[in-house]
This record gives sequence, C-alpha cells and structure tokens, in this order.
Amino acid sequence: MTRKNGKRLVIDANIAHSAGAGEVPSSRYSRISLETVLQGDYVVVFNRSLRQEWKDHSSKFATIWWRSMFAQKRIEDAEGEEFAHHLGRACSCLEHDRWKGDLAKDFHLVQSALASGHTILSLEKNFPAYVTAACRSVKELASLYYANPAAEGDVCILWIKNGAEKDADRRIDAWCKKHLKNG
Repeated sequence: MTRKNGKRLVIDANIAHSAGAGEVPSSRYSRISLETVLQGDYVVVFNRSLRQEWKDHSSKFATIWWRSMFAQKRIEDAEGEEFAHHLGRACSCLEHDRWKGDLAKDFHLVQSALASGHTILSLEKNFPAYVTAACRSVKELASLYYANPAAEGDVCILWIKNGAEKDADRRIDAWCKKHLKNG
C-alpha cells in the first residue's frame, strides 16, 4: 500500500545511476534531487521496465534511497499499458529511425507518467524533444510535465522542495522551448 496523498513522480534510472558518480554537477544534482524527494511527500512510480533499469543501473546511493522509499510505502506501480498504443503514432512523428528508437526505449516513462501524476524527472535532454514533437499527433502527451536536475540545477531542486507543482513552464513542450536550443 502506498501513501494516498503524496504527489507522484516518475524518476528515470539515469538519475539513479548518476547519483553515485562523484562530484560532477549532474551527479550532485541527482543525489540532491533524490534526497529532496525523500524529504518531501512524494510517491515514486515504477513499471516493470523502469524497475528493471533501476535494478541494473542504480548507484549504491540510489539503492539505499529506494529501500528507504520502499520502507516508507512510497513506491507505487503503474504500468500504463493502456497508453502503450500511443507509441506507434508518437514514433511516426519523428524523422529519423534513431530518434524513433530512442523514444521507444524510454516510452515506458511516458506510460507510467500518464497513468499517475504526469510528471517525469530525468537527465535526458533529447527525450522531451521527441515527446514534444509527438504532441502534434498524440495530444495526451502534452499533459506531461518534465524536470531535469542536471540541466536546471538549483531551480529544479527548489521546484521539488516547493511541491513539484505543474506550472505551465514545466509542461514538456514548454520545458523544451526554455531549455533546448532548437526547442
């Protein structure tokens, strides 16, 4: 059983991996973001694919963090299988096969986010651009919100501390316009 009132976040395994990689900014911000989630009233959403990625790639820090979240009943499963049918249309919006492959590889994040709180925390920079491109054909994807601790630094951490509100500039398409050169 999970906490009923906690805000739901889907946290990509690249944050779990980066959290143990020393003092480079992305690693430091990954650790701080996980600590901030732990200190807040959050529930972290996983599906089978994401759980396996965390198992395969987590740093020692992230493994300890996950166990703490689990002990506090702040882990939730949301496969989002009812959104899997969007993958084909989403990929058809992308020009290059590599982009389609990259979106397909991480589409499980989209599925879990759509099935829960609609918010993704990740270090990916291209992924939100692919999702944004797909919003033209798959309107549901425009309901996703995005944050990247490595790209945003203290701004992202403060956003998490303040409740990870679904502000307009956090919508995945707005995030791309603000943070990506060609967004």
